[in-house]
Amino acid sequence: MVAPLDNRGKVAHLLRRFGLGASPHELDEYAALGPQKAMEKLLDFGPDEPSRLHPLQWAFKDDKTEAEPGAYRFVGQWVYDLMTTDKPLREKLAVFWHDHFAIDDNKVEDGLATMHYMVTVRRVAGGKFRDILGAMAKEPAFMKMLDVRMMSKGEPNENFARELMELYTLGVGHYSETDIKEVSRALTGWTYFNTYYEAQGKNDDKLRKMHQFDQPYTLFAWVPDAHDSKPKTVLGKKVDSGEEVLDLLAAHPRTAEFVCEKLWKFFGSDTESPSAVAKLSKVFTRTKGDIKAVLLEMSKIPEFWSDEVVRRKVKSPLDFTVGYVRAMGSKLALEKLVPPGMAFDAPVPKPVFDNVLGVLYWMGQQGMTLLYCPSVAGWEKGQAWITSNNLLRRRQFTGVFTFYQESKDKWKADTCSQHVVAFLNARKPTKPRDLVDGLCELYDCPLPEEGRMSATSFIEKHGGMAVTKDETTFAYIMQETMGIVRLAPEFHLC
Repeated sequence: MVAPLDNRGKVAHLLRRFGLGASPHELDEYAALGPQKAMEKLLDFGPDEPSRLHPLQWAFKDDKTEAEPGAYRFVGQWVYDLMTTDKPLREKLAVFWHDHFAIDDNKVEDGLATMHYMVTVRRVAGGKFRDILGAMAKEPAFMKMLDVRMMSKGEPNENFARELMELYTLGVGHYSETDIKEVSRALTGWTYFNTYYEAQGKNDDKLRKMHQFDQPYTLFAWVPDAHDSKPKTVLGKKVDSGEEVLDLLAAHPRTAEFVCEKLWKFFGSDTESPSAVAKLSKVFTRTKGDIKAVLLEMSKIPEFWSDEVVRRKVKSPLDFTVGYVRAMGSKLALEKLVPPGMAFDAPVPKPVFDNVLGVLYWMGQQGMTLLYCPSVAGWEKGQAWITSNNLLRRRQFTGVFTFYQESKDKWKADTCSQHVVAFLNARKPTKPRDLVDGLCELYDCPLPEEGRMSATSFIEKHGGMAVTKDETTFAYIMQETMGIVRLAPEFHLC
C-alpha cells in the first residue's frame, strides 16, 4: 500500500497526466491552488494567446534561399509551443486528438495542408466531440490520409465511411456492411482543394500573398451536384447528408464509450478500467461530448488516484522529452531568443530552429514524431514505448541549450545548463547526495535509494563538491549524472 498523497503530491499527479511534467516551478505555481483549483486552471484554456512565432516563419530561411513549406519544418511550431506554453493541457489534448485523427505527411505529401491540420487540431481540442469530429473529418490532410479526393454519387468512398465508424466513433463491430455503404453515399459531394499549388510565383511570394489576403492554403468543399440525394438508413436512422451522419455518430452511446476508453488510456492508465470508462461515458453523454467535462470527471474519480495508476503509466516520447526540457528551463531559453512581435516571414532564429527540431528528432528516435503517425490508427502506446532502442535513445538525450562553444578549445554552460546549476545552488548543497536529490526534484524522478547511491558515487569519483566551483564543469557533471538517473525504470513512468 502506497502512502496517501498530500496536496502537493496530488497536484504533481495532475501535472504529469494533464500537463507536460511536474517540474518544481510549475508545481509550486499549481500546488498553491490545491488539487481542485489546479485542475480548473489546467482546463482554463482562456483566449487564444498568439505564440511568439508564426507557423509560416518555419518555412522562411535565413540564408535567403527560397522558402520551403514542408511539414517537417512547420511542426517546429507545435514543438516550440509545447516547450514554452503556459497552457499545457491544451497542447496535450491536441496531441490526443492528433493520435485519434492520425495523419502522416509521408502519405499526405502536402506541407501546407498538414500545417492547416496542425492548426485546426490545436484550435478545436477542448471543444465538444461533435465539433471536433466535424472539423477533423473535413480537414483536407485527414481526407487525403484516408485516400479521399472526390466522393461522388458515382464513386462513393466506402473506406472513408468504414474508418469514420471503426477508428473515430463506434469502434470495431458496432456497424454493418450496409451501414458502411449508406454512410459512403451520405458523404458524397465532399471534396477539397489545394489553393496554394494553384497560385503563381515562388514560395516566398505565394506565402506572403496568401497571408496578406488571409487566403486558405487548402480548403474543404461541398459539391451538391455530386451528392447522392436518395434516401439512406444508417444504424436504423434515416439520414441524408454527411452532417447528419456526423450528428448521429457523435451522439451514439457507443461513441461515448469508445472515445472515453481512449481518453482513459491516454490520460489515465495503460490498463483498462471499465468502471472508470463507465463514469466518464456518463459525463460525455450528459454534456453532449464536452471533453473538458470528461477530463474534469477523470480527475475526481477514485480510479485515477489508485495505487495502480499513480506513477504507473509509461511516459510517451513526448512526455519524456518535452517534460525533460521544460524542467531544465526551455521556455526561458527560447523566449530569450525570440523577441515579441516578429514578422510572420522573419526566419526562425537558427539556435531556436536547431534546438526545437532537435527535440522533435529525439522524439522520433523514441518512436513518436508529430504529424508523422505510423498509421491511421495512431501510435501504439504504453509498453510499446519501452524497447531496447527507445531506452537507449532516452539514455542519450541530454536536453537543449546545454553548452556552447565560446572559442576553438573552450565550451561554456548554455542557458538551460545554467538553469540547472542555479536550481541546485539555490538548495545550498553541502555534499554530493544533496546534488542527486536536487536533480531528482528538478526532473521529478522518485529514484530509489540504490539509484541515488550510484549517482552519488559517480559525482564523488569525478570531483565531489569541487565540481560546483566552475559553472561549466558543474553543468557537465550534472548532465552525466542524469545519464545514470535516466537508467532507472522510475524515470520512465508518470
